[in-house]
Amino acid sequence: MRNLWTIVSVMALANLIAIAAFVGWLGVSGRLDRERIDEIREILGETPDDREARFTAEIEAEEARTQEMDALRERVEELLTSPMTAEELVGLQQEAAMAADQRMTRAMRELDDLRSLLAQERAQTDRLGEAIELQRAAFEARIAERDNLLGQEQFRTAVDTIQGLRAPAAANVLMALWDGQAQPPQGGLDGQAIVVEYLRAMEGRQRNKIISEFEQQDPSLAAVLLERLRTDGVTAEVADAAAGPGQPKGP
Repeated sequence: MRNLWTIVSVMALANLIAIAAFVGWLGVSGRLDRERIDEIREILGETPDDREARFTAEIEAEEARTQEMDALRERVEELLTSPMTAEELVGLQQEAAMAADQRMTRAMRELDDLRSLLAQERAQTDRLGEAIELQRAAFEARIAERDNLLGQEQFRTAVDTIQGLRAPAAANVLMALWDGQAQPPQGGLDGQAIVVEYLRAMEGRQRNKIISEFEQQDPSLAAVLLERLRTDGVTAEVADAAAGPGQPKGP
């Protein structure tokens, strides 16, 4: 089992290094930068309906601007073909100045909105990066605590003791530890994680008998144990996904 864990760990680390190297190559070669990451996230975050709605809004805005320009052009032509008094000329200048001010105000407001949106996107990206780093650090700490537990001679003694019990009695002991009726020693692993490690360290025949006892008492709990035997210690993402909503997460 330890050899299997070593192989899985090496493969996971190799895949992680390959992905990091590929992303690093994209950055060094100039094919990937912060702006492109923002563009990719924006594209993937937009549904087809949202994109169609945006295109429709842009078309309508363009049509409105065209109509405004046509109306202004007609007004200019009308003024050029008819005599203007000084009062009309002043009024025309005021209208032009007011329209220019409105366009400038609208442009500044749109620019401020874009800046605010960009700041929010950057803050969200920074928070996501921090969350990923915290998750990675917590996972590495759990793995270190798990390796420390497996290396203790007392752990092997406890496993041998449980294997020496009859399956119903062993299942009752593990159930008490799983439910928190017996507090585990100080450390980063909770009682549920220790139950999983006990089962993982047992011989296959005795483990199957104990799992069968769990299945008779609580089939859903037996299913959770099977999934955690499969995923605990692989990656934080795999363990959490396997646990599913409302179920205990990885160690």
